Amino acid sequence: MVYNAMQSEKPGNRDLECGLLSISWWEKFAVIWNSSDHMSCLAGLGEMSVDVSDTFTDVALTWESDGKVAVSAMQVRAGLRLSATMSNWKSLIMGEFSPIEGVLRGRIRIEGDVMRLMRFIDGIRQLCVVARTV
Repeated sequence: MVYNAMQSEKPGNRDLECGLLSISWWEKFAVIWNSSDHMSCLAGLGEMSVDVSDTFTDVALTWESDGKVAVSAMQVRAGLRLSATMSNWKSLIMGEFSPIEGVLRGRIRIEGDVMRLMRFIDGIRQLCVVARTV
């Protein structure tokens, strides 16, 4: 499990102890995604960063033209960035609200090319379904 110095300052955060949305969690997600039937729905999305704002976790996800995803620690800010608290990410993944509802209610923030992301909204929904299996 990967923790940075800022994360370790938040003892008792059960989500961090479980590793939800950590780099190692995303690597497990990538293995499942890359062998799923849903791969093609995010083919060509490109680079996107996912930020868990209250844990200082920031991960880069890059979707290739065939739909496979690669995971890396953020070195520089990606052109498309999704940001939310751990609680909101968990709610989204568990299907308590849709990606569009999350954005409209301000629970998920988008920076960058929103229209590009909207073209992949069905893929983002599938991302949440696959994330439930990690």
